[in-house]
Amino acid sequence: MAGADIDLRAISAFEVQTTADTAGGGVIGVGKSQATVDMGDATTTATIETKASLTAGRDVIVIALNNHKLSAIARALGGGALAGGQIAYTSAKVDNDVNVVVGKDVVILARGAIAVTADSQTTASTDSYAVAGGAGAGADSNNTFDSTLRGTRIGSSGDHAQRGVTIGGGSELTGTTVDIVAQVSYVDLLAKARAEAYAFFVASAFADAYLDVFSDVFVNVLEGTKRTTITGTRGVDI
Repeated sequence: MAGADIDLRAISAFEVQTTADTAGGGVIGVGKSQATVDMGDATTTATIETKASLTAGRDVIVIALNNHKLSAIARALGGGALAGGQIAYTSAKVDNDVNVVVGKDVVILARGAIAVTADSQTTASTDSYAVAGGAGAGADSNNTFDSTLRGTRIGSSGDHAQRGVTIGGGSELTGTTVDIVAQVSYVDLLAKARAEAYAFFVASAFADAYLDVFSDVFVNVLEGTKRTTITGTRGVDI
């Protein structure tokens, strides 16, 4: 019980960047650069446990927020008098779930507003650039990199990135207003690949820019052995 506000926040913020560069020459010039960022499961969760009771004299605010930035940059530049081969690989991956979980049979009572919010903000990019030259030359920008890794990836087909609010069965939320929001307030994703090859005889250049997003945004209000109730004397917004 609180005479004023109850404020529960789970916030995750990070910025990660990798850079790889190669450059060279000679009779035969070969180079490879690889930059990868893999943050795995980066989960942010605000939880109110089963049968908890929260009473506020003013507002109850529950927020789960992530702000994640990932970047991978690779450059492979060079050539050879006879032959040149350059390879640049990049990968940026994260499964950044952000959730608010209100357990079963929870009671939240506020004389003012109740606000429950799950918010995702993600920036991710990959940029690979390969240039090769010689009598014969080949440049590869993410073209032959592992197809399950290359490029920019948020979530996966088997494990979507979640942005959600779940209200457990039998819970009671009562306030002047009740706002329950799950959202992606900001997303900026980029996958870039460029390959150049210059030769007197044979030149080949291949680039593959790949971007994959699997994301679910949801509000789930569950039913229990008793009815789940959400009451706002001036309005409920879900």
